[in-house]
Amino acid sequence: METLNQILLALHVGGGTAALVAGLLAILLRKWSTAHKRAGTVFYYSTLLLSLAALWLSATKGNSFLLHIGLFTFYQNQAGYRSVRDKSLRPSRFDYLVFAIAGINSLFMLASAKLVLMVFGAINLSLVLQDAVLYYNFYRGRKPKAKAWLLRHLGMMLGTYIAIFTAFLVVNFTGGFWLWLLPTFVFTPVIIVLSAGIGSGRLQIVPRKRLKTAAVLLLLAAGVLGSQATQAQVYVEGGKTRHRFAQLTLGMSARYMPTQSGASWQRQADGSLRSADLPAQLVPRFVIGGTHFWGHADFLVAFPLLPSGPGGYSEGVETSFRYMPWQLRDRKLRPYLGLSHMAVQLQRDGGAKVQKHLLPLSAGLYWLRGNHLFELGMSWNAAPGIDYYHAPQLRATSQLPPLALQLGYKWMIETTLSAEPRWQNGRTAYLTDTLGKLNRLDAWTFGIGPSAGFFMAKSPFLADEAAWLGQHRGGTMLELMVGRYQYRHDLQMSLLYRGMRSTVEGHGSRQALRRQSLAVEAYHFFADYHGFTPFVGPVLSYEAWSANTQLLGQAPDARRYTALRPGITFGWDIRPDQLQRWYLRTSLRYFPGMDMGMGEGSRMRLDQLEVNFIQLVLMPGRFC
Repeated sequence: METLNQILLALHVGGGTAALVAGLLAILLRKWSTAHKRAGTVFYYSTLLLSLAALWLSATKGNSFLLHIGLFTFYQNQAGYRSVRDKSLRPSRFDYLVFAIAGINSLFMLASAKLVLMVFGAINLSLVLQDAVLYYNFYRGRKPKAKAWLLRHLGMMLGTYIAIFTAFLVVNFTGGFWLWLLPTFVFTPVIIVLSAGIGSGRLQIVPRKRLKTAAVLLLLAAGVLGSQATQAQVYVEGGKTRHRFAQLTLGMSARYMPTQSGASWQRQADGSLRSADLPAQLVPRFVIGGTHFWGHADFLVAFPLLPSGPGGYSEGVETSFRYMPWQLRDRKLRPYLGLSHMAVQLQRDGGAKVQKHLLPLSAGLYWLRGNHLFELGMSWNAAPGIDYYHAPQLRATSQLPPLALQLGYKWMIETTLSAEPRWQNGRTAYLTDTLGKLNRLDAWTFGIGPSAGFFMAKSPFLADEAAWLGQHRGGTMLELMVGRYQYRHDLQMSLLYRGMRSTVEGHGSRQALRRQSLAVEAYHFFADYHGFTPFVGPVLSYEAWSANTQLLGQAPDARRYTALRPGITFGWDIRPDQLQRWYLRTSLRYFPGMDMGMGEGSRMRLDQLEVNFIQLVLMPGRFC
């Protein structure tokens, strides 16, 4: 049974990841196009897979929350798919069955007295009541309005995507209760505005002209990205122009690590240690990144889809840079060499989850077919040893897997090519000069993206008082930004919020750190290499840290640290021209000198390096 549950968990996570990507593409791609229909079909079946797996896991684990959310997702996914498959909306017996189950599920969600379930239950009940009216009208012989199928399809499918996107945020980021409801508050206005457009008969094939409010623009800018997607080989066909410099990539990869015989240790009943194996692992990962420098460089981030591996060893997010000596070309093998950063984790014998930062080297081959990029490669870790406490006073060194094989696929998406003709005929320069003189290129900016915070120094307190817990290494967080861009000075000023949690625990001891940070930064873009525009500047952050510590045999201890800390920010935008409505930004920030007093002269070092690999930056005023 446990093996079956592990398989279904992998299917649940894999289906969710596929649905997350396919659903986004279905939203972004031009409606009624073949690509939109294909993405929608993948979204439906992957969502069906994750829903059915969730129902099984909820039954075997006794998890009522997972049961309710699984039924909630299944109902909307099925109803949305049926609406486009049978536009008459005439219900079948199976539709009635799904409708009845959804209604019962809504009532139980509302009666759960859990706020999150009650919110989703209210949404589900409203959809059930709409279907009740639809089915009653059929019973009375009344036909639905001409575009009722489109209205139902849109609402149900976007509702399904809200549920999946919410699950992705909650599983991968820390942010408290608001994280559960953020996607609902962001996407619901989209449904309302589009529904109004359908009802009035004014819905366009590309709905972006109707969506001018700030709440809707978050999704709209991403829609522009998808609507401009085309074949990715443009940098070969058209030469090395600035609008062909970079391509967005989305995909999946599988990473295999063979069995490491006798590489670790296991504590016996008498307190001694004996050697133990680290079992083989096959880890599926979601990959997002981009090729740069016209097919000569690849930047990517790979997110593992399984929370932990066998034998207590697991790998975290991998950030990689790869260099291709020969330019990527269609139907040509191309070798690459790369360097990565990866945080790995080991947990044995009920001890702490000890992390270690690795810098593995990689090599392999790419093969490009149209806009489909396939990969076969391997990576090598030169420092596989990790010290681990199997008991508070029992330490041994385990050897992590030094080699791993990788097989992957990425879809390359060109997002800026449509602006190239205006650049070549001089219209971009004319508009930039004219609008710049009128101060029309100054703009409010909004940004969102996944970020990671790394502790840059060891804490003497943990090293002296609880060495068996290891050290805090870092955590993921969601970064939110609002700012103002000044064209004349090429200057960005931003207000940022980040929140992060990090916990180390084991052998009856535990320490939990929480960070809330609000920062103001200003930076200047100082170069432009074919749309690759670096920046640097100062940042001032209000830091609020809390540390709750419970050490073996000692009373609980709570500490707080608040301060205004200066730092430095640097990074780059991919900015083909100054008329773009949105950009992709990479930024790094460093905050040194953060220490929290822990009593009796001991300190916790909190120095941070933040890495926001890909942030979507929108300029709403340029959409109007």
